[in-house]
Amino acid sequence: MPRPTRTGGRAKRGKANPTSVWRIDRHLRAIRAMNLRSIGWTWGDVASSAWPIDASGEGVPGAGTLYDHRMQAQRAVDRLLMRYAVREIEAYRLEMVEQLDTLIAGNFDAACGVINGQDTGMPVADAVRAVMFAMERKAKLLGLDAPSRAELTGKDGRPLFSGGEGLGSLLIDAERYRVRGGRNGTPALGASLAVIEHHPDTETGT
Repeated sequence: MPRPTRTGGRAKRGKANPTSVWRIDRHLRAIRAMNLRSIGWTWGDVASSAWPIDASGEGVPGAGTLYDHRMQAQRAVDRLLMRYAVREIEAYRLEMVEQLDTLIAGNFDAACGVINGQDTGMPVADAVRAVMFAMERKAKLLGLDAPSRAELTGKDGRPLFSGGEGLGSLLIDAERYRVRGGRNGTPALGASLAVIEHHPDTETGT
């Protein structure tokens, strides 16, 4: 009896598979291009070099070119170097976290008031500061801190523009500001690089 054909289940991953032949070949091509570029080959020569190659670096029988165009070779090397850079940054981040963990462990007892295994109840100020600094740095490196939000307000916490709604509010409150930035010192309301100063005569709100 013939085996029934599967109509459901997981589809073939193809190029999405991280260990597919296509992805491995793409990675090896980029490494080959980077090696040739590092010894002074032009991007045009890199792209037109033979691929695939044998163990001696020569093109196998029937080999084609590494890339169709020099820009393809350049982009492939750029992507490869970017991946290496990201990995180096992540490795450095983990190394820094380990160093901070060592600093925390070395000062934690003293920060809690424990010296030589005895609870003195008197935390050492320097140890407390060292632990707090290390914990703050570790939280930032790991992205544990919640994003901070800054809210701009006017005098006494009121909104910056409170004279009405929409454009009308902007035009009403604009009279309370002196805007510099126009040609020859003339006012230029809305200039992108203008310097805005609050007019002292309007501070009373009367």
